[in-house]
Amino acid sequence: MIKLPKNIVAFCVSFLLYSITLQSQTVDIKGVVIDSLTRDKIEFANILLLNTDSSFYSGATTDSTGSFVFSVEERKSYLLKVSCLGYNSKFFPVAFNQLFEAELTQDEIVLNEVLIKGKFNVIKNNASNLIFRVTDLIREEAFLATHILEKIPTVYVDFNNKIFVKGSGNVLILQNGIELPSNTLVNQISPQSIERVEISRIIPAKYLNKGVSSIVNIITKRVEKRNLKLHSNLSPNRLYDADVSLKINKEKHSFYTYYNLYYRNFLENKTIDNQINHIYSTYYLQTKPRKEFDNEFFYGYSYNLSNKMVIGLDGYLSLYDENFITKNNINQNLIDLSASKINFTTQNYSSYIQYKDSVNTANARINLNNKKVDDKISYIQDLEDNSMDDNCSFSSEVDYSRIFSETLKLNIGLNYSHLNNQTEFNYSKESNHYGFMENNVTAYCDLNKDFKNISLLVGVNLFTQDRYFRNDDLNLKSTYFSPKFSGIYTFNDYNSLMLGFYSSQNFPSLWQLMAIPIHITPNYTVKGNPHLKPENITNLSFEYDYSKGTAYFSSTLFYKQAKNKIVDEYANTEENTLASSKINLNKCSDWGMSLLFNNSLFDWWTIRMSLDIFNKNIPDNSYYKKNLVSTDASITNVFNYAKKWMLAVRYGYNGRRLAYNGYFKPYNNSLAQLRYNMNKKLSFSLIWIQPIDVYKSESMVYYNSSGSYANNINKIKTSTVLFSFTYNILNDPIKRNNQIYSNEDKKY
Repeated sequence: MIKLPKNIVAFCVSFLLYSITLQSQTVDIKGVVIDSLTRDKIEFANILLLNTDSSFYSGATTDSTGSFVFSVEERKSYLLKVSCLGYNSKFFPVAFNQLFEAELTQDEIVLNEVLIKGKFNVIKNNASNLIFRVTDLIREEAFLATHILEKIPTVYVDFNNKIFVKGSGNVLILQNGIELPSNTLVNQISPQSIERVEISRIIPAKYLNKGVSSIVNIITKRVEKRNLKLHSNLSPNRLYDADVSLKINKEKHSFYTYYNLYYRNFLENKTIDNQINHIYSTYYLQTKPRKEFDNEFFYGYSYNLSNKMVIGLDGYLSLYDENFITKNNINQNLIDLSASKINFTTQNYSSYIQYKDSVNTANARINLNNKKVDDKISYIQDLEDNSMDDNCSFSSEVDYSRIFSETLKLNIGLNYSHLNNQTEFNYSKESNHYGFMENNVTAYCDLNKDFKNISLLVGVNLFTQDRYFRNDDLNLKSTYFSPKFSGIYTFNDYNSLMLGFYSSQNFPSLWQLMAIPIHITPNYTVKGNPHLKPENITNLSFEYDYSKGTAYFSSTLFYKQAKNKIVDEYANTEENTLASSKINLNKCSDWGMSLLFNNSLFDWWTIRMSLDIFNKNIPDNSYYKKNLVSTDASITNVFNYAKKWMLAVRYGYNGRRLAYNGYFKPYNNSLAQLRYNMNKKLSFSLIWIQPIDVYKSESMVYYNSSGSYANNINKIKTSTVLFSFTYNILNDPIKRNNQIYSNEDKKY
């Protein structure tokens, strides 16, 4: 027997173990699936990893970013088969050690398409957004884009298609990351093209100085089709809305035009109770007619230079008229008090270019806006006030995003804006001119990093402002720094925790800055303040979310502090009239809890409930309480029958809110809507609503320590029944031969 040296045996054993270890090492195959036309990431695409003989090796599904990954034990030749509903399937050879990009082309006629009927999670959270996934069944039942938005738990859409997120209507609407010229255009988006909707959980750094409360980004897929749609709300002699939209997508060209008519004719009754130096007085004012009339025209064109680049132009024209005649009701006799006529003419033009591939997204935009205002108020005392306002602004913006890896993303950008305003006032033969100019520069950055169960987002907004008041020869310069942070920890597919912090600014309007007295009534004047500082708002929140199927629950603890809050300060003049001016408060704060629940109890019944309890603190209050606890609550029930009928019933309670030396109480609101989808082209609705918008309110303001006050109760008769309809005059269909797969275990 031959005895080998120990060193040779050790070498052979080591070599054998190394070979086994080498063979057992895994290699990752990573990739992303994108739309060849829009460059959008494709979610839920099916990926099959095949051997060269086409035998099955492994399978996967793309996530919300269109990404997938396989781990294989050896380097050899593989094939990838990539498929998704609405796209042509493709085979690709595998490439190792690099991010693989699979482009799918859209299938205009989808045969044997499977409509998923299971209740998979329609809500997904990350550190930036709440993502609502739009299913085929949701698209099929929607006549308008807002019909999809109203299914999102945190979103409420009123009868006039105004969008609220968590109770706030100061919302900015984007389509594929590009701002819409106006939120009015949301229903110009075809609901059949919507793939998902992203609701910001924390404001992107880009918008921290724009005073918005939430961002709604509607992600769409471009399909070649023509659509002509008519929508209207009608209440005889009181309210009329109508809009007509035409959109054409053909090859590389897209064109849209949109017309919106807005008409209101209400009766307003206002009661003003005053106590000045222990002298009481009550005024009963009636405004009739109270007419508002607006014609809005939108139009736009875009051209796809390639499957990665698009250029576009947008235009806007608004012709707005307002006519108010106010009378003083004295012992049931109406005496003329004032007549007001206001005309607005607004024009806006913008051009943009976007480049987008699987890794990079770049946007550039230029905006030009001009607004002219002609305001005339006549009083019974033979007084007349006139003002002419000419406002011209220009802005430009560049924005860049990059995906460095599946776990690291960056967004940076720069914005410049210029505003030039000229105003002429004529108050009872007294003439004044007012000039104002402003230059702003904004730089921002967002960085998103994902770990196994944790996603982190940090950002910053740097804003510089240069304001010049010509009449006062006053030049004010300032710089503002706004940081942000959010982190989300995901327990599993259903539960997550998020910590969010950001700082933002609300800037005073031009009318709040002008130091010229403006006569609202003969006995009431307002005056601006050119030294006003922007409101600096700090938000801190801790949120728990649960999402499974269509069930969604969130609980949020929040704290909000506003420095330099802009408020009205009232005082009595020597002529015993009332005057108000704008001032900054040192600080005020809100803290409380917000609860939200949404669930489909049955296929035909969905319920949504919200509750907000918060305490407001205003240390600067001298003549009224400094703290007040408020409660807001709402409940909505939606009932569906046979895919044609929908009944929605909503009630909202609004508590009294603390204000500077007083309070403000919005009225409670109710809504009932019955909708009938006659066919694919026509839908009818009957809507009962009370009140419309925020026309009913009550406010109390105290002037001084002696107890002088003004109590305003505003009641506009707006409880009404509306008839509404939507008619798809022309809507090119996508032909389908549907097969239904019922997913009983509610897993997708």
